[in-house]
Amino acid sequence: MKLWMKFFMILVFAFSVTGIAGCSGSSGDGESKETQRQESLGVESDKQEADHQTGESDGTEKDTETTPNDAKSEGVKTGFFWRVDHAGNTVYLLGSIHVGTDDFYPMDDQIEGAFEESSYLAVEADIVNVNPLEVQSLIQERGMYSDGSTIEDHLSPELFQKLEETLKEYGINVDMLQPFEPWYIVMLLESLQIMKQGYDEQLGVDYYFLSKADGKEIIELEGIEYQINMFDSFSEDVQTKLLELNLNYEGDLEKEMEGLMKVWKSGDEEKLVELTLDDGDGSEEYQIYMDALLDERNIGMVEKIEKFLKSKEQETYFVIVGAAHYVGEQGIIELLEEKGYEVKKQY
Repeated sequence: MKLWMKFFMILVFAFSVTGIAGCSGSSGDGESKETQRQESLGVESDKQEADHQTGESDGTEKDTETTPNDAKSEGVKTGFFWRVDHAGNTVYLLGSIHVGTDDFYPMDDQIEGAFEESSYLAVEADIVNVNPLEVQSLIQERGMYSDGSTIEDHLSPELFQKLEETLKEYGINVDMLQPFEPWYIVMLLESLQIMKQGYDEQLGVDYYFLSKADGKEIIELEGIEYQINMFDSFSEDVQTKLLELNLNYEGDLEKEMEGLMKVWKSGDEEKLVELTLDDGDGSEEYQIYMDALLDERNIGMVEKIEKFLKSKEQETYFVIVGAAHYVGEQGIIELLEEKGYEVKKQY
């Protein structure tokens, strides 16, 4: 599985910069705009860099002629969209990618309409209506060494040097991260790397619908604390393996993300299953990580979705979780069908 498949699976990475902000003299006022985070960490997306080079962001006049790429004929849709009806209840299941760009929205009318008719919005975790200071405190409690040791004490000299060199590329001194455990550092690196490509977690599908959910009851299928605890529960060997894979990545992130976006928009289930079944480096540590990230969580999500379907309220629910959770033999769709529900794909 490609490292970047995590953006089909887990939401908590959206707060990865929050932890380091608390240890870097941040005011902690809860501001979370992407440009503010990028400026504070010295991260500029490749698109922003190109704009600076062409003068588009320095106040010079910009050609306003509309190009085919600028024209927006219809909203974005994804094939990872299903409907289940039972006992007078309707549950829409939307597969999310947890990062995006502003041209994702609004989404296709069928998706937007299903959302509007729903009384409930169910997500992995409510990443909008949350106190950033509480998340910061939680990350520091779970993501920092409690015995006074540092990340340098837990890594080989070679891996630590690689970490130091990688952080320098983002203008970050490794000393800022000395108190943090590997799982947190991996999330921070992934967030920085994806920001560099011009993607924004605040433009992810979950964030978009949460930000316009006024009047709807929001239900967390897991919650931020659950996801943080999951990562913190991994052994040091598993966490170190994830860091090693990230630091030794030699692929083309831009092309991989373009490929993932194509899979998401087309709803190519076979391709997504293929990506999730990729065994990484073949290690036992990686398999432990994947089992926890997907299969084990899918079971808990299905239990809650089934409660929606069996509700006596006869209501409509709009469920959003990472697209990878729906597919495969242990995916949400298969698990629901095994329980006797008819799951209808909408595109």
